[in-house]
Amino acid sequence: MSLELHSDDVIGVDISSSGYLLATGSDDGTAVVVDMRTWQTLSVLKDHAGEVKRVKFSPYSQALATTSADGTAKVWDTQSWNCTSTLGWHKDHCFDVAWDDEAEFLVTASHDNEWRLWVPVK
Repeated sequence: MSLELHSDDVIGVDISSSGYLLATGSDDGTAVVVDMRTWQTLSVLKDHAGEVKRVKFSPYSQALATTSADGTAKVWDTQSWNCTSTLGWHKDHCFDVAWDDEAEFLVTASHDNEWRLWVPVK
């Protein structure tokens, strides 16, 4: 199966712990979330000002983190798909993200040679 959800390269993917949400991040500056049971697009997340480098669901699938070439990471509520936190202190591309096991904090990595620990708004 193949889905054309983006207008540029897809460079980040993740599947939720529930097993039915697929998130993709792209050089087109968007993240797209799809319900894998129906293959319907649930949301197109367009709040970044640069390419979306990584997407990562929290351990219980209550949030999705995205990182971007704009130097920010964003946290999205998976019920409303609203952005609940913008984490923006990197001086260069923010290219990776990881959640702790309880989804209480996340870590971002950047081309500015730094990693940062964040406690997103809940």
